[in-house]
Amino acid sequence: MNYLSLTLRIVAILAAIAAGFLYFLSEGTLDEKETELAQIRAELQALLDTNELTNLDVSELQEKLTEETKLVEETKIQLEEAQAELVAEMQESQSVQNKLIETQRKVIQLEETTNRLREELINTENLFAAASKESLIAQLNERIEKLTATNVQLRGKTQASTSLTDDDAAVYTEPTTGTTGPTQFTAQTLTSDELSAIKEETKIASLSTANGIIVLDAGKKLNLAPGTTINLVKGSETIAQVEIININGSLAIGNIRPGAKLDDLSKGDTVKILR
Repeated sequence: MNYLSLTLRIVAILAAIAAGFLYFLSEGTLDEKETELAQIRAELQALLDTNELTNLDVSELQEKLTEETKLVEETKIQLEEAQAELVAEMQESQSVQNKLIETQRKVIQLEETTNRLREELINTENLFAAASKESLIAQLNERIEKLTATNVQLRGKTQASTSLTDDDAAVYTEPTTGTTGPTQFTAQTLTSDELSAIKEETKIASLSTANGIIVLDAGKKLNLAPGTTINLVKGSETIAQVEIININGSLAIGNIRPGAKLDDLSKGDTVKILR
């Protein structure tokens, strides 16, 4: 019995020891679990806080996204309007460019027309001047013929009334305007220096050797005046001496002195002037 009780006591003691060990063991595990649970709760709270902040950030981002989307829509509208304006301006620019090209074409046509009209005007003026000159020359020739006929009649009347002798008739000459009597001209050959010194020249507008009348083109540069006496030079020789008796526009009318060598000259020939 004592042995059984002792055994029971030992078993009881061992059970108590085991129970105490298990208690202390469970206490340590519980503290650890509580500590771990606290940590988990703290982490969960932190996650909740982070989630709340994240939700706030998401809300702000959503608001910003909404605003940015609105701005994008407005920008898109402005871009479409700008594109429409650009297209309109490009069309207007093309229209202006087409008008500019058309204007330039018209300007070129007007310039061509102006040049053509200017040439026609110059040709008309030249034709009118030539016609006027030919008319004037014809009138002068007609006047010369009338004066020649009158001189012939006057010469016959004078001879009949004064009963001139043969010797007197031989020395009779027709008086010339501005002189007391004709001066005999003698042709001369000029030296190269004399020829090089001659700078003036003119064209023959009309020539009547039978009547001793010559008509020259006389511009302002020649400075010809009634009473001026000039020598006409052809080649290297003086061929005639002319006394200017009248200036009519651009024409100079002159008397040809006796002795002139004008057989090789005709209307339109150019001669030099030796004063």
